[in-house]
Amino acid sequence: MTTSPPRTTTAPPSLRHGATEDAFGLLVGSTLTIGFGAALLATPAAEQIGAIVQLFDPVAYGASLLVIVTSCVLAVSVPALRAARIDPIAALRKD
Repeated sequence: MTTSPPRTTTAPPSLRHGATEDAFGLLVGSTLTIGFGAALLATPAAEQIGAIVQLFDPVAYGASLLVIVTSCVLAVSVPALRAARIDPIAALRKD
């Protein structure tokens, strides 16, 4: 009878792969945000927005970064842990 590998050997590669994709997404998203922010600052409407929202508010940036990173980690962890519970031999036999 074959046994599935322990979760400690299956989950880390899945998490590493997902974290790499998330890091790439954060890099692209940050680049686009900086570009759109620069374009917004070049428009006359930026003066009106500045009265409502502080442009360089470190608390807002930190909170949004925390929410994004937490959601990325959860989005990667749930499928990785679910996949770690499946016996790979049984999964291959079904295909």
